[in-house]
Amino acid sequence: MFLSDLTDILYILIYIAICSGASLAFWFNNQSVKVTERVLISAHGVMMLTLFGTALLISHFKLSSFDYMGVYSAFCVLPLVSMLFSCFKHRGNKYLHLLHIIMIPVLMWTWVIGGMYVTGDSL
Repeated sequence: MFLSDLTDILYILIYIAICSGASLAFWFNNQSVKVTERVLISAHGVMMLTLFGTALLISHFKLSSFDYMGVYSAFCVLPLVSMLFSCFKHRGNKYLHLLHIIMIPVLMWTWVIGGMYVTGDSL
């Protein structure tokens, strides 16, 4: 069943809190840069939420296929690019980069679990 267990729902809620919290933290700490740079600096959490949400929708509508894993993996690189961009362009508190230590395992979780949803592999 799709998100039938309470622990599954709890994992998703924690995931949403971490990803949105990281994006909001980078957004509010970079008010002095241009808007386009600000979006790119703070986009990694939103990108991960979008990736995982897309994987859930693909699974929910029974559109899963092993052919999608390459595309999904390629899109999982985009949050990494945003994290690297934020390392060079971030103008706020430098301790905020410690969030990347949390975001890397979250991205790996997104790739593994989202990949299972995209391919239709058993969870």
